[in-house]
Amino acid sequence: MACHSVTRTLQAAAGVELQANRQLRNRGAWLLRNVQRNRQRRRSVTWPPAAQGCSGAAEFGPGNGKAGGTGFRPPRAGGMFNSTRLRLQSLGLAGVAAYGLLNTGYYVCTFLFFWCYVARVPTGQGIAASAKAFAAVMGAVWAGSQVTKGFRAAVALAIAPLVDRWMGTVQRALRLESKQAVFAVFVACCFSLAAALFGLVVLAWR
Repeated sequence: MACHSVTRTLQAAAGVELQANRQLRNRGAWLLRNVQRNRQRRRSVTWPPAAQGCSGAAEFGPGNGKAGGTGFRPPRAGGMFNSTRLRLQSLGLAGVAAYGLLNTGYYVCTFLFFWCYVARVPTGQGIAASAKAFAAVMGAVWAGSQVTKGFRAAVALAIAPLVDRWMGTVQRALRLESKQAVFAVFVACCFSLAAALFGLVVLAWR
């Protein structure tokens, strides 16, 4: 009798333990489903809403702020320059000519400054060394132009009306048929001036 009583007690204890384990597993599965459901809700929510209608604006999206996520995205660097460039293009040949004039002035002046005062290219080193120094200096000048192009575009936008009047004066003085012809003359003069100056500097320092 004692053995049967002990056996029943052990069986009852095992049953209770088995039931407790089932309850724990069910509870764990329920918690896991709730966690997954909450994660899906967080991913589906976007706050604050993405900014629209403004180039270069900050953008927001779902994410937890970790690197590589899709949370806050900073404004694009070229947004302001692109909008200014579009406004220049809307002004027609005068806007493009104003920007070209500032570009020519920047490259000529900055090249001379870097050549004479920054790189301090020595004379009498030969045409090959001078050409190599020219490539290095021009690379630095180009890098600087990427930093200042927004400022140059803004200035070009401001002086575009003056350039338009100047193009009209040149058209009447040279008796050209249209401003397209004036623009072609303008482009040829800018390229010729820059090429002649760069060539003379390289040849003078050979």
